[in-house]
Amino acid sequence: MLDDEVVTLAGRVVDDRGYGVPGAALLLESRAVETPFERIGVSADDGTFDFAALPAPPWSLVVDHPDYAPMTIPIESLGEGPLNVTLLAGGTVTGRVRDGWLGEPLGGARVILRGGDREDTRVTDATGSYRWERLPMGRYSLEAHALGRLPATAEIEVARALVEVPTLELSAAGAIFGVVVDALGDPAAAAKVIAGDLEVLAGDDGSFR
Repeated sequence: MLDDEVVTLAGRVVDDRGYGVPGAALLLESRAVETPFERIGVSADDGTFDFAALPAPPWSLVVDHPDYAPMTIPIESLGEGPLNVTLLAGGTVTGRVRDGWLGEPLGGARVILRGGDREDTRVTDATGSYRWERLPMGRYSLEAHALGRLPATAEIEVARALVEVPTLELSAAGAIFGVVVDALGDPAAAAKVIAGDLEVLAGDDGSFR
């Protein structure tokens, strides 16, 4: 038997001072496989919004405005009154990645940002630059990678409009390889080879890398 209950979601988008935010884009989606739907809307001049004739929750509401950090709200059930959505100012994070061996900007490097439940990746341009905009305030970790180079990391806090990350330098990575033999000169298969914090086992021919 199908559940044909329909409900209404009403609410208001406000800033951190409690003032209504007009023109916020709203995307409401069902998280229930049996009742798929998608609705879009825009907050009114006083920040209010209203979605009518909806199937029962659970839903996901995405609220986006160019002056604030975007927000995604899981809704499991309807509350007693209108839903109040508070948008917070977002920050911009910029930085560069440099080749530590050549001292030149490193284009094509992958920079991974992690914080809270967020993980996002940027690829540096020809000047080695990367950028994130409208990040929610909070602490994040950055990790830069490029082929043939050791990774570099940084910890940052987004607490203002613009955060400039110190240049991340990626040093050249090397390789150690060879062959392990026993006292008779025969390959020592499965011999353990330790270099610093790295540990590998030699192959059947005694080779390792």
